[in-house]
Amino acid sequence: MTAKTPPRPPQVTMLGSFVLGASAMLVLLAFDRVAALTTIEAQQDIADFLGTSSGEVLGLDADGMQTLIKAIWTFLGGAAVITSFLGWRVLQRDRGARLALSILVPLMLLSGSVVWQVNATFSFDEMLTILVAVSTLLLWTQPARDWFAGRTPAPLAPRPTSTAATAAPAAPTSTPTALPGYAPPPTAGQSAGASTPPPAPDPWGRTPTAAPEPGKQPLPRPVVTAVVATIVASSVVLAACLIGLVGVTTDRSGMENAMADEISGRSAYDDLDLDPALLVNLTIGLLVVLLVWAIIAIGLAAMVANRVNAARIALAVSAIGAALASLLGAMLVVPLLITAACITVAVVLLRSSTSQWFAEQKRPGQHR
Repeated sequence: MTAKTPPRPPQVTMLGSFVLGASAMLVLLAFDRVAALTTIEAQQDIADFLGTSSGEVLGLDADGMQTLIKAIWTFLGGAAVITSFLGWRVLQRDRGARLALSILVPLMLLSGSVVWQVNATFSFDEMLTILVAVSTLLLWTQPARDWFAGRTPAPLAPRPTSTAATAAPAAPTSTPTALPGYAPPPTAGQSAGASTPPPAPDPWGRTPTAAPEPGKQPLPRPVVTAVVATIVASSVVLAACLIGLVGVTTDRSGMENAMADEISGRSAYDDLDLDPALLVNLTIGLLVVLLVWAIIAIGLAAMVANRVNAARIALAVSAIGAALASLLGAMLVVPLLITAACITVAVVLLRSSTSQWFAEQKRPGQHR
């Protein structure tokens, strides 16, 4: 018989609703802010910001600053989609969603601070992001912590009574003497002097199956989902990186010429003094890093299937980082699918039921 889940405190309902609602509004504002970058007011705000000391530190011109702001708003919009889903999962008592919120929200505040410095006034999107951050922080206070841990919040201590109040008479401590020859009646489901009957034999002659050993129990369906999603998404990234490496290394000169044409065709790159050969080297390095990352993720998925708790935590952190990195290509279809797979893996592996299963399935001599 499973323990009864304690009721959700009103504070958690309010905070989870704040995260869900504010994140949904941030998604809409992200589209509006990106579309408004071409207006005269936005261009004037960028020019005014570049004239300040903070803008001079960046070393960007108007076109470069506009590109940076667009990239930041793309990240904030994608992150708001994730936090809106995590806010709904928080209302379902998902401790992994609360942890993922605590990791993602500081990154939103850090990246959004660059955009908010361009605006001279306190903007509505800044208020929404701060609301999400404060709500996430309050999810770690009482009684939210007790509810996420499955504990019933302790009742408040009663107020001390007045000294003038008279104490109630104490109940007698002596027990009544039983009458001679009296015996208590048998309890329900029992008869006096009767023992529990043995279980009836199986009519088919089958013997009861013994419970499987902890190390031989099958993987739960959520863990299987996380393992399969990791292997499929990592295999796609691995294949794409291999194809990219083969293409760049076999036709390096053509890649350099294409980058030189791209640099010369955009005025935003005039003052950056970019070297096409250096950009090709950076591209090769990035592809190698992503390739190694995908191989490590596949290895971690195999260790998760083998019930290694440390691999579960490492794979969840890797999935969160991969989800954020994949948002750089959020305008394409494939990176969005990778982002969805990474979010699924992180949420599933950080669920309280998953972590409890790993704790129960610890085998002798295995390090968690």
